[in-house]
Amino acid sequence: MTGLAQQREAWQCKYMTDGYSPPSEFLCSFFGNDEVPLQGSPFAEANLALLIRLTRDPVHANRDWATFLLSQSAVDTPVVRTALIQAAHENDDIVRDEALSGLALRDPNLPGPSFFKHCEPSMRACRSSKQPNYAHISH
Repeated sequence: MTGLAQQREAWQCKYMTDGYSPPSEFLCSFFGNDEVPLQGSPFAEANLALLIRLTRDPVHANRDWATFLLSQSAVDTPVVRTALIQAAHENDDIVRDEALSGLALRDPNLPGPSFFKHCEPSMRACRSSKQPNYAHISH
């Protein structure tokens, strides 16, 4: 087993007790590593571009994890919001809910009422005690 394979197996054992992990080595590099840069340098911008691209990956686990990691990141740009909005239209509930959480974390007023018709009551985005004002959204 190669060093990377051993490291990935250790991440899975330590951070993925249920065995659900993405096949993307790039996404696995986030596990147990709070230092994967997403902004502030050309290297970080390349990481962000790859993370956004993986939100549209054909492999479900990659889409799910990429959307989760993007939604929880501190990066808030029009490109990130667009990626999250696109993921919020995903047919898969898990990916869609991760995207909605990320949008709500960035701006509780951003997701319109049509987004929330798909929310589960337990979702953070739906548990906000503050009711968003949707008056600015055209119908």
